[in-house]
Amino acid sequence: MLLPQLARDLLLRGNDKLGAAVWQFNLPAGKTCPGESSLCAGCCYAKRYAKRFTFVDTTYADLLALSRRKDFASILSREIIRKDALTVRVHASGDFYSPGYVRKWIKVARRCPLTRFYWYTRSWRVPRIFKELQEFARLPNVSGWISVDRETGMPADTKGFRVAYMAMDSSDTPPDGVDLVFKVRGRREKTIRMGGVLVCPVENGAAVVRTITCTQCKLCFRDRSRSRM
Repeated sequence: MLLPQLARDLLLRGNDKLGAAVWQFNLPAGKTCPGESSLCAGCCYAKRYAKRFTFVDTTYADLLALSRRKDFASILSREIIRKDALTVRVHASGDFYSPGYVRKWIKVARRCPLTRFYWYTRSWRVPRIFKELQEFARLPNVSGWISVDRETGMPADTKGFRVAYMAMDSSDTPPDGVDLVFKVRGRREKTIRMGGVLVCPVENGAAVVRTITCTQCKLCFRDRSRSRM
């Protein structure tokens, strides 16, 4: 049976970037990313990680199968409560692949009101998924980020979301309406701001001097006041 084998691994402790207090739920990168651009597909760290460690791809494939079950929301909600997970990063790998899958996460968030959920998605580029993402982002314990790059451009409607920009290099200036910049790995010279927009504190070069994690920063999930409600 799939469930007993995976029961202890539905949620994983955060990695070096996320920190120990942030839990994560992941899916196979690319296979579950209907809104990915060629830029993000070309530099996706999650794909490289899965190729390097084959067990990761197998585990995420099992989690994808689990996510398709009708009782997924019940299973995951129980796991979040059992592990007392107060902050969950939805998809450090993978994305929202269908409207029905988003609706399951809405159920999870409603059943776990003491847990903070946050995510970045390019699935906003798929109209039938975008509508469900809007409902998900409106929940009081959810921080939803639209992820963009110079290929995707900005969506017409960002109400209820914050916007994260993937910068390919130091000359890749984010457009108006962006709240946070993430820099492509390997090109992270010390840069606090790009085009006046804050660069992720974990990636802005300050980590060379002092260790920063998402657990310590909390910028992406602590405050909804800047969302376009």
